[in-house]
Amino acid sequence: MGKFYRGRRLTKWLMEIIMGRPQLQGFRTWQLATRDAQGQLYAHVGFAIPAKPEQIMRKTVAGIYKNN
Repeated sequence: MGKFYRGRRLTKWLMEIIMGRPQLQGFRTWQLATRDAQGQLYAHVGFAIPAKPEQIMRKTVAGIYKNN
């Protein structure tokens, strides 16, 4: 299904909408995760690989969205 949407500029449009929201303009840091679109898709809206990625940590809670 993902290939159907590629090339339709939907992600570019979505990023413009999100980044342009007045309610979100006070954030100092934006963070996203992408498997394969760092340079071609997100760099054009100001995202960059962190200067010190070794200082970024993440905690993931497995199964949090499963129905109980």
